[in-house]
Amino acid sequence: MKITKDLEKMKKVKINQAGFSLIEVVFSMMIFLMITGTIYGLLEIGRTDRNAASNRSDTLKNARASMYLISRDLMNAGLGFHKSGGFVPNGFLQNKMDTPNDNNPSRDLLTSVCLGNDVNTNIIGGSVGTDSIAFAYRNLEFNNNAAIQTIDEISTNQNQITLKTTPGLVSLVNTHDLFIAETDTTQVMLMVTAKDNASNTITFAFGDPLGINQVRSGGATDKFNSLLRKCNTGETENCTSYNTTLKIGARLKKISWIKYKIDENGTLVRVLYGNNTGASAANQIQTQSLIYGVKNMQFIYVLNNGTVTDDPVKGPDGIRGTTDDLPSDVNLIRQVSIDLTIAAESRDARTNNKEIVSLNSTFSTRNLQYDDR
Repeated sequence: MKITKDLEKMKKVKINQAGFSLIEVVFSMMIFLMITGTIYGLLEIGRTDRNAASNRSDTLKNARASMYLISRDLMNAGLGFHKSGGFVPNGFLQNKMDTPNDNNPSRDLLTSVCLGNDVNTNIIGGSVGTDSIAFAYRNLEFNNNAAIQTIDEISTNQNQITLKTTPGLVSLVNTHDLFIAETDTTQVMLMVTAKDNASNTITFAFGDPLGINQVRSGGATDKFNSLLRKCNTGETENCTSYNTTLKIGARLKKISWIKYKIDENGTLVRVLYGNNTGASAANQIQTQSLIYGVKNMQFIYVLNNGTVTDDPVKGPDGIRGTTDDLPSDVNLIRQVSIDLTIAAESRDARTNNKEIVSLNSTFSTRNLQYDDR
């Protein structure tokens, strides 16, 4: 009897210690995998959204920083700069601003705002044209905001203009500095190519890094010679009168000139012309990359009479590059609206397309209505 009871106890123990069945194990694993997969999916969505938000934030941060740079140069545009602009060689603006040729055989005018409407395309935006804009303003830190007064033109080489000034001023000037030279009748854009402290002379030779200097040679009817050429007896046009006794001649004012454009790779770049002291001639056009993946950049201008236009220069016929263009009308600009469209690095989780970020800002000008004579 005792043995029988012990056997029954052993059977009960075996029954109580029995494990999970195969079906139970498989079912448990399926539930575990489902829960784990759900959690992973939620974490992946969160990670994707976080990365997208971070990339979008970075894109907007860079775009806002770029907007700030543009607005700062825009508000400086025209500061201490001649309202009519400075003369540059014919075709210079077409070369540097990608604008249509004005079909005018005379010189171009570099105004305080130079703009190109739908002039560039890129691999991001395809065939859609993007705008460009450039600003010119005076460097008020140079020579304590005083102009360098020249008193004579003493060139001995027909490919350059050499101006003489009073002692002590040439030391303030550096090779590749950008200047506007103003006289009582005209104003000319120039880049320094050499200077001589001993003789108190500054030279502006043809073939400078920007292609902005003109040759000296030519008569009164030649539109391609420098306007700073000293007038011969009886001449009154396409030359400058110098009075060495009264020390009157051209006044040199240092200028900053900066352009914004979208390059062929879809990058918003800031281009600085000249004034790169100590650098070689090849480094006098500096390009700074600001934003990548830009599809489009457009500027809209509000003029002083309330007119809204995408190109204040195009004249009465509404076509840029014709003889009725009005470069001086940039002085009528009172507000500039900037639209940037950027393809961010992040991609939409559903479409796998890059997210499009748009930013719009409007800024007011403050110096264009004033002249500096």
